[in-house]
Amino acid sequence: MSTAGKVLSVLSVVMLAVWLVLISAVAELNMSGAERVDTLRKEAEKLAVDVPNAERAVTDRLAEVAADQVAKENDLYVKRALRSDAERQLTTTRESLSRTQFQVENITKAAASANEARTLRSQEKVDLEKKKADEEATVKRLQGENAQLLETLTSLRSNFQDLLKKNSEEVRRQMSSSDRPTTRSASFVR
Repeated sequence: MSTAGKVLSVLSVVMLAVWLVLISAVAELNMSGAERVDTLRKEAEKLAVDVPNAERAVTDRLAEVAADQVAKENDLYVKRALRSDAERQLTTTRESLSRTQFQVENITKAAASANEARTLRSQEKVDLEKKKADEEATVKRLQGENAQLLETLTSLRSNFQDLLKKNSEEVRRQMSSSDRPTTRSASFVR
């Protein structure tokens, strides 16, 4: 055999070994690919069953979420309404408190004014009673003086009447006497 034949036969043997390795790799690949395809087919069938279940679960969960959202919105609405009512009551209470404080201030001022007026009236009453007592004392003193003056007047009146009587009698007596002057002596001396 020639060298070319030997080289060709060695090359054929090497190629045969390479082909064997390649064929076994392809066979292994086909076997593992078939197993993989079989596994994927089983998984696909399982997923085909699981997908409607998952869709149902998602739909149920979406319904639950929607119901929760509606419940939370209703709860939020109720809480907002309660808060609004509470704020309205707070505002009303503050207004009432403000009005009450204003009334208390006015009543306090009125009470202070009434106390001042009462104090003033009490002082006026005391002053008036003192003035009344002074006036009553003055009236009593004046009544005493008046009684003395009336007594003096009565005595003077009595003296005057007595004197008038005496003078009238004297004038009558002198008029009845005969030596009476016809003219009256006049004196211009003052």
